[in-house]
Amino acid sequence: MPLPFYHISLAGTLSEKYLYVRESGDFFLGNIAPDAVLSRPDCTLAEKFETHLRGNRLAWRDDVLKNFDKSNKSDRFALGYHMHLVTDIFFRDRWEAEFRRAGIPEAEWDGIAYRLASLGIGRLLHEGAVRAEDYERWILQARRFQTEEFPFGMIRADMTAEIDFAANLSDYIGIEINGKQNEHADFADIYRSAIPYLDGIFGAYLKG
Repeated sequence: MPLPFYHISLAGTLSEKYLYVRESGDFFLGNIAPDAVLSRPDCTLAEKFETHLRGNRLAWRDDVLKNFDKSNKSDRFALGYHMHLVTDIFFRDRWEAEFRRAGIPEAEWDGIAYRLASLGIGRLLHEGAVRAEDYERWILQARRFQTEEFPFGMIRADMTAEIDFAANLSDYIGIEINGKQNEHADFADIYRSAIPYLDGIFGAYLKG
């Protein structure tokens, strides 16, 4: 969480500001790479946690930022990879807080979050905050990745499968837009607030 649409769109939005990553397939791929393991039919939760550097939930953000501090900042794939992880944490912190305030049982969180994430995509497309033609262009950039070295045993086939999954907008274009999507957490608003947040953490490195 969130869905690859958000990761690609956030990467694309920031790439419009920073020429260094604007045409970098590795940067766009990095922004969805941690989820590439999910394309495997036998993927386990442990594998997902591994690719997301998630051990202790409370220490997750600190662990990711410490790992980023040690990473090669000129590696655009690594920049995107860490941006994905920070995005996940930002979104999850926001919607978990909303769900707690609403008194929603924790066992229901993931299912509700998935539905609201889908509605958020529909809203962003409907309002033109993310244009389908821009999204398609960003997907094309991801397909142009050059790196052949992937962490945690992931392989090229995992990456191409994740790009194919991310490319599909058919489930979201024309999705019903109504007030019910705001009943717990508005993912479109979380997306908008994530842009300056991520820029504050990664902007200095996205300049090249």
